[in-house]
Amino acid sequence: MRLVSTVLEQGAAAFTTGRVDRILTEGRYDDPRRGRFTGGYLIRPDEVTPLFEEHGFRVRRVLASQGILAWAQPEVAALAERDPDAYQRLLDVAYTTAGDPSVHGMAGHLLVIAERPVAQAE
Repeated sequence: MRLVSTVLEQGAAAFTTGRVDRILTEGRYDDPRRGRFTGGYLIRPDEVTPLFEEHGFRVRRVLASQGILAWAQPEVAALAERDPDAYQRLLDVAYTTAGDPSVHGMAGHLLVIAERPVAQAE
Protein backbone atom coordinates (compact mmCIF):
# COMPACT_ATOMS: atom_id res chain seq x y z
CA MET A 1 0.00 0.00 0.00
CA ARG A 2 2.85 2.39 0.76
CA LEU A 3 4.15 2.05 -2.78
CA VAL A 4 0.79 2.92 -4.36
CA SER A 5 0.27 5.79 -1.91
CA THR A 6 3.71 7.17 -2.75
CA VAL A 7 2.96 7.18 -6.48
CA LEU A 8 -0.48 8.73 -5.94
CA GLU A 9 1.08 11.49 -3.82
CA GLN A 10 4.24 12.13 -5.85
CA GLY A 11 3.35 11.07 -9.38
CA ALA A 12 6.16 10.22 -11.82
CA ALA A 13 8.70 11.71 -9.41
CA ALA A 14 8.23 8.62 -7.23
CA PHE A 15 9.82 6.62 -10.04
CA THR A 16 12.48 9.09 -11.16
CA THR A 17 13.76 9.73 -7.64
CA GLY A 18 14.12 6.01 -6.95
CA ARG A 19 11.52 5.93 -4.19
CA VAL A 20 9.53 3.15 -5.86
CA ASP A 21 12.67 1.09 -6.40
CA ARG A 22 13.73 1.52 -2.74
CA ILE A 23 10.33 0.35 -1.55
CA LEU A 24 10.40 -2.68 -3.85
CA THR A 25 14.02 -3.75 -3.40
CA GLU A 26 14.92 -2.58 0.10
CA GLY A 27 11.57 -2.14 1.80
CA ARG A 28 12.70 1.39 2.63
CA TYR A 29 10.41 4.41 2.58
CA ASP A 30 11.95 7.87 2.75
CA ASP A 31 10.09 11.15 2.49
CA PRO A 32 12.29 14.23 2.82
CA ARG A 33 9.37 16.66 2.61
CA ARG A 34 9.03 18.83 5.69
CA GLY A 35 6.25 17.80 8.07
CA ARG A 36 5.88 14.34 6.58
CA PHE A 37 6.55 10.96 8.10
CA THR A 38 10.34 10.84 7.85
CA GLY A 39 10.68 7.27 6.73
CA GLY A 40 10.45 3.68 7.68
CA TYR A 41 11.29 0.12 6.85
CA LEU A 42 8.52 -1.90 5.32
CA ILE A 43 8.15 -5.65 5.35
CA ARG A 44 5.87 -7.97 3.49
CA PRO A 45 2.92 -9.42 5.40
CA ASP A 46 4.40 -12.93 5.35
CA GLU A 47 7.49 -11.57 7.15
CA VAL A 48 5.54 -10.14 10.11
CA THR A 49 5.02 -13.34 12.11
CA PRO A 50 8.65 -14.54 11.73
CA LEU A 51 9.91 -11.12 12.83
CA PHE A 52 7.88 -11.26 16.04
CA GLU A 53 8.80 -14.90 16.66
CA GLU A 54 12.52 -14.08 16.27
CA HIS A 55 12.10 -11.74 19.23
CA GLY A 56 10.40 -14.27 21.46
CA PHE A 57 6.73 -13.50 20.81
CA ARG A 58 4.02 -16.03 20.12
CA VAL A 59 1.80 -14.52 17.42
CA ARG A 60 -1.89 -15.18 17.91
CA ARG A 61 -3.35 -13.13 15.07
CA VAL A 62 -2.37 -10.68 12.36
CA LEU A 63 -5.16 -8.35 11.29
CA ALA A 64 -5.54 -5.68 8.62
CA SER A 65 -6.56 -2.62 10.63
CA GLN A 66 -8.52 -0.96 7.82
CA GLY A 67 -8.96 -4.22 5.98
CA ILE A 68 -10.72 -4.14 2.65
CA LEU A 69 -11.84 -0.55 3.33
CA ALA A 70 -8.40 1.09 3.36
CA TRP A 71 -8.76 2.54 -0.13
CA ALA A 72 -12.34 3.73 0.23
CA GLN A 73 -12.47 5.44 3.61
CA PRO A 74 -14.18 8.68 2.43
CA GLU A 75 -16.77 6.68 0.52
CA VAL A 76 -17.37 4.39 3.48
CA ALA A 77 -17.85 7.41 5.76
CA ALA A 78 -20.39 8.82 3.30
CA LEU A 79 -22.18 5.47 3.26
CA ALA A 80 -22.67 5.74 7.02
CA GLU A 81 -24.83 8.80 6.43
CA ARG A 82 -26.55 7.60 3.28
CA ASP A 83 -27.29 3.97 4.24
CA PRO A 84 -26.47 3.07 7.86
CA ASP A 85 -27.55 -0.55 7.40
CA ALA A 86 -25.22 -1.09 4.43
CA TYR A 87 -22.46 0.71 6.32
CA GLN A 88 -22.76 -1.61 9.32
CA ARG A 89 -22.86 -4.70 7.13
CA LEU A 90 -19.77 -3.52 5.25
CA LEU A 91 -17.93 -2.98 8.55
CA ASP A 92 -18.92 -6.52 9.54
CA VAL A 93 -17.41 -7.87 6.31
CA ALA A 94 -14.23 -5.86 6.89
CA TYR A 95 -14.01 -7.27 10.41
CA THR A 96 -14.62 -10.81 9.21
CA THR A 97 -11.94 -10.60 6.52
CA ALA A 98 -9.32 -8.66 8.54
CA GLY A 99 -7.44 -11.87 9.35
CA ASP A 100 -7.35 -13.07 5.74
CA PRO A 101 -3.72 -12.99 4.51
CA SER A 102 -4.90 -12.03 1.02
CA VAL A 103 -6.03 -8.67 2.44
CA HIS A 104 -2.89 -7.88 4.43
CA GLY A 105 -0.68 -6.57 1.63
CA MET A 106 -3.08 -3.77 0.74
CA ALA A 107 -3.94 -2.83 4.30
CA GLY A 108 -2.89 0.55 5.61
CA HIS A 109 -1.53 -1.03 8.76
CA LEU A 110 -1.34 -4.45 10.33
CA LEU A 111 -2.23 -5.18 13.93
CA VAL A 112 -0.29 -8.02 15.53
CA ILE A 113 -1.76 -9.70 18.56
CA ALA A 114 1.03 -11.58 20.28
CA GLU A 115 2.26 -12.59 23.69
CA ARG A 116 5.69 -12.93 25.07
CA PRO A 117 5.98 -15.98 27.30
CA VAL A 118 7.12 -15.18 30.81
CA ALA A 119 10.68 -16.33 31.42
CA GLN A 120 10.89 -19.10 33.95
CA ALA A 121 12.89 -18.43 37.10
CA GLU A 122 16.19 -20.26 37.31
